[in-house]
Amino acid sequence: MTYLGIKSAAKVTPPPVKLGPYLGEIARFCEANKIPPLNSLVVNATTRVPGAAYEGTDKGACWERDVFAALICRYPAAPKLLAYAK
Repeated sequence: MTYLGIKSAAKVTPPPVKLGPYLGEIARFCEANKIPPLNSLVVNATTRVPGAAYEGTDKGACWERDVFAALICRYPAAPKLLAYAK
């Protein structure tokens, strides 16, 4: 999914200028729960890689590993995710 796609799907007015803080929160949740980082799936529409704030960007193999792991992972059910958001 692209950054623009996330902004459009969020349906927040006005849309956030930068998604880094939000994606960082997702990354922290994933790390705390020992699951692959979902934020690895969000990329720039032109470059098809994550932005500079993604910690794996300078290590292409790390990011690619994270994407693969995120795609095959069975993430926790919604109630656990919702409890974290409270």
